[in-house]
Amino acid sequence: MEKDGTGAKLSPDEQRIASQLFRSAQSVVLERRNHTTIAAAKNALKTSLAIAFEKTHFINNRRAFLSGVLLSAAIAAAIFPIALRFYRFSAQIAPASRGLRLWALPS
Repeated sequence: MEKDGTGAKLSPDEQRIASQLFRSAQSVVLERRNHTTIAAAKNALKTSLAIAFEKTHFINNRRAFLSGVLLSAAIAAAIFPIALRFYRFSAQIAPASRGLRLWALPS
């Protein structure tokens, strides 16, 4: 690939790729030895597209997920003392209810 210098109008995304590809030279050979230069250009394009299109083209559920986690934690925190109180109450009643099994009908 070569930089032609004609001053053709490039989109902002193309400008980011070109600035990465032609940072140190006027041409880049698409070979394995230039993989760092090509990868940098690819990452620049990926970042640019993510910033440009994330809010308009992709639904991000991060806010709903965090709301659900916080709501679940609040409910668990509210229920825990009630469950603990019920557990202690049932532990106190359990010894007193042992004799009631004698009066149950056989199955």
